[in-house]
Amino acid sequence: MIRIYNPNPPSNVPVDASTIFTPVVIAQGANTGTTTPPTTILTILNNTLAGGTTGTPYTQQMQASGGKPAYQWYAFGGGTPTTQVATFYGLPNGLSLDVNTGLLSGTPAQSGTFYFTIQVSDSAANSVYRNFSMTVAPGPLSITTPSPLPQGFQYSYYSQPIGVKGGSGNFTFAITSGALPSGITLNTSTGLISGSTNVTGTYKFTVQVTDNVTLKTVKMSYSLYIAFNFG
Repeated sequence: MIRIYNPNPPSNVPVDASTIFTPVVIAQGANTGTTTPPTTILTILNNTLAGGTTGTPYTQQMQASGGKPAYQWYAFGGGTPTTQVATFYGLPNGLSLDVNTGLLSGTPAQSGTFYFTIQVSDSAANSVYRNFSMTVAPGPLSITTPSPLPQGFQYSYYSQPIGVKGGSGNFTFAITSGALPSGITLNTSTGLISGSTNVTGTYKFTVQVTDNVTLKTVKMSYSLYIAFNFG
């Protein structure tokens, strides 16, 4: 109900005491031309993350709102797994989270389902976090180290990894034909060719990589020249 105040009512009109009120003046602050926005709750806007493929570059921008920018981002193992098959805790191997921009990027090197927690903090020391899961599928398996291998020298230590792209990230390496120089061997788990030899000459051999999860295999023929050491 709105009541209108008349400071000079007619004298011949009866007045009901219950309707008498005192006007109230409400002061309004001066208009300075600026306003202070209300503080909103710090929130991570991403609900899910896109999946990735081993050997394929991946990018995902994390986003936040509210709080007091600027933000800082952190990732650590966590989350709530829904399966125990191929489950890992933490970011997929090959990915990293930029602390200042929140960009999750890199090239996944291992397949499986990964569970981790992402936290964002603002400049007012407020922090929130969210649990995520991300599935990385095996990409096409290939050997990336070209032939011939870098030259080695007699009596000198030699070290050369065999690079692999795609697959599950769980491999077995083997020499299926030919042979390495005596004293130089292939690590069947890491693919590192290393050692020292007292012989010289050109050695030819074939390296096979087996994906222990998908059981797919790839091969590459190599040659390695061991030069005479004049030192």
